[in-house]
Amino acid sequence: SFRTNKLQELVQWGADRFELSCRIEFSGASHRLDASVGTGQGRYLLDGKPKRAAVVFGNFQAVIFASEDMDVVRQEPAIRRRFFDLFFSQIDKSYGKHLDDYLRVVKNRNALLKAERFGEMEVWNDLLAREGGWLAWRRKELLAEFERTAAAHHGLVSGGSEVLQLAYKTSCVGDSAEAAEMSLRRKIAEHEEHEKILKTTMSGPHRDDYEISIGGKTARNFGSEGQKRSVMLSLRMAQWKFLAGLTGEKPMILLDDVLGELDVERQAAFLDMVVQSGAQSFIALTEAKDFLRRAAGAVFQVSSGVLAGG
Repeated sequence: SFRTNKLQELVQWGADRFELSCRIEFSGASHRLDASVGTGQGRYLLDGKPKRAAVVFGNFQAVIFASEDMDVVRQEPAIRRRFFDLFFSQIDKSYGKHLDDYLRVVKNRNALLKAERFGEMEVWNDLLAREGGWLAWRRKELLAEFERTAAAHHGLVSGGSEVLQLAYKTSCVGDSAEAAEMSLRRKIAEHEEHEKILKTTMSGPHRDDYEISIGGKTARNFGSEGQKRSVMLSLRMAQWKFLAGLTGEKPMILLDDVLGELDVERQAAFLDMVVQSGAQSFIALTEAKDFLRRAAGAVFQVSSGVLAGG
């Protein structure tokens, strides 16, 4: 589940367990997937053979949009960093390793600052500058690639009336990892005395932000709710395109009540985009729109936990 890591929380009230069975296609073949989860350990089968959950679900690619995604546009920088960090780690394995190493450095460095062990800071300053410089440079590179795809999708959703722009706001300036590292070294030296007082690391990618703008104006401050939702739909569809190109498989598209606050034209434009992707898609709604019914291969209704239709 994208809502919880505790699968036991997904068991229906009053029931002991849940079971799921389905067929999925990847690597040019069809496979059977079975999951059984109760109050104890879950049991997972791939083609009838017991496997770890990570192995089973690692073969299931999906891009999900839910109402919580709106926080990426609306809320604080930490949520935007998490959104892009997760995505960049998916498309660049080295990014995930560098991110883990960098966050470990920040944690250890903060511990030294809190303990006032300032004489031990030099080696951690070097690591912070090296890992942080690489991370800032790579973020800037990956975002430039991603922006082109996201802007193209937003153009389609908005009927060509809006231009989406993404910018990485960092104190580590430079067009190479080395240049960003040197920039961060200068910031570390500049903030040395303040860090001793505040006892926290003040410079580096863990404090950076991503600016999401429409026509040069930040969506967070000036975008309507419909524009913000259009932005997030465009970002998710851009993610889908990147993952499809990377894996050679078309991830499923899962949309959880996401079309609210969009006018009819934007709803139709986004639905056309989903249909044209050729991906298997599920759209959950509180009420079925007529144009969605016409495009749907099947319509299901859930009432009091009971599924009907098909």
